[in-house]
Amino acid sequence: MKKPKIALALSGGSALGFAHIGVIEVLEKNGIRPDIIVGTSMGSVIGGAYASGMSINEIKEASLKMSKGKFFDANLFRGGGIFGGKQINKIFQVHYGDKKIEDTKIKFACVGVDMVTAEQVIFKSGSLKDAVRVSMNIPALFSPIISNGRSLVDGGLLNNIPDDIAKEMGADIIIAVDVMTGTYRKQAPKSVQDTIISTMHLMIVHQQKNRKKFADIEIIPYIETEKNIHEMSYEKNKIQQIIDAGTLACEKNIEAIKKLLTKTTLSEKKTVKKVSEKVSEKRKSK
Repeated sequence: MKKPKIALALSGGSALGFAHIGVIEVLEKNGIRPDIIVGTSMGSVIGGAYASGMSINEIKEASLKMSKGKFFDANLFRGGGIFGGKQINKIFQVHYGDKKIEDTKIKFACVGVDMVTAEQVIFKSGSLKDAVRVSMNIPALFSPIISNGRSLVDGGLLNNIPDDIAKEMGADIIIAVDVMTGTYRKQAPKSVQDTIISTMHLMIVHQQKNRKKFADIEIIPYIETEKNIHEMSYEKNKIQQIIDAGTLACEKNIEAIKKLLTKTTLSEKKTVKKVSEKVSEKRKSK
């Protein structure tokens, strides 16, 4: 019996994207492993690592060692971005190495945007670390990445929850994780980077309201922004709280996910039974 293909569509959200770790951990504990992962921005960082073969514990350990200093390096506004990206490139080299997207253990894709043509760019092959690097390349925080004549930035500008791509890749059941809805800051931005990322957040959430949804289940972690947790919260204790928010949100949805999986499997069984009955009838008529 062919089992339904399960896809995870993981949204962007910078540090808020650490919630994806908690979601994947709960799915794994319940014996649910995706066949397809599509990510945007931080969703591509976490999703790409998991798809490449890193265990969820390894991803969690690496994330809890993260800090702003390790993730962001000053660029002094040269080249169109506040941060240079060298630190991130080093981190990605350590964790992704020279792996290709087409060789990942779980089918993977991620989303970027061409700043000049305003087109979505979907990465389904080639260097994993390069594709993920483009997908989380927040405009103005980082300089656009020039590749094959294209000026590439964060996919969240056009497609922050890439459930449509998961559908195109053959998913039967799509679980989308949206870490940005309902997570507006409760305090005014205090720096240039905070202002940039808050502005992007507002634009993306507005864009998401008008999009067509393809997900069967949408998980929205409740991230306590009143505790001053936001997209730039790269402190260890806040990362853990964000992961915990993902855990809780998935636990609340796990029974619905299991029912959906059972329903889809039963539906397929009924279809197979009907086909078998038709075949038997044809044989009898002969």
